Amino acid sequence: MVPPPSALAPLRVELLATRPAAEWATACMAAGAPAGVLDDVAGAFQPATDLGLEPVVTLPRPDGSTVRLPRNPIRLSATPPTYRCAPPRLGDPRGDDSKPDDGDSR
Repeated sequence: MVPPPSALAPLRVELLATRPAAEWATACMAAGAPAGVLDDVAGAFQPATDLGLEPVVTLPRPDGSTVRLPRNPIRLSATPPTYRCAPPRLGDPRGDDSKPDDGDSR
């Protein structure tokens, strides 16, 4: 009988505490399992940046400021993703940056 995952949680914590996170990440990668050390949200994008994948797109706002957003990971040569405008500001139901919908759903 296999114990429930909750029963194994303390054992996982104990085992993972025996080595630094970077060593575990290296061991997982060597075994063919994608892994990395994440200390914050920016760290989630670092491996893609290191590979030259440009995982973030910066969009301008009408007031001159910019907003950084995750780039679409899909790369299509004939119909690549487009980034037309920044999303509305938090708390603004319509947003100063919104534009009328032109019917194009790309």
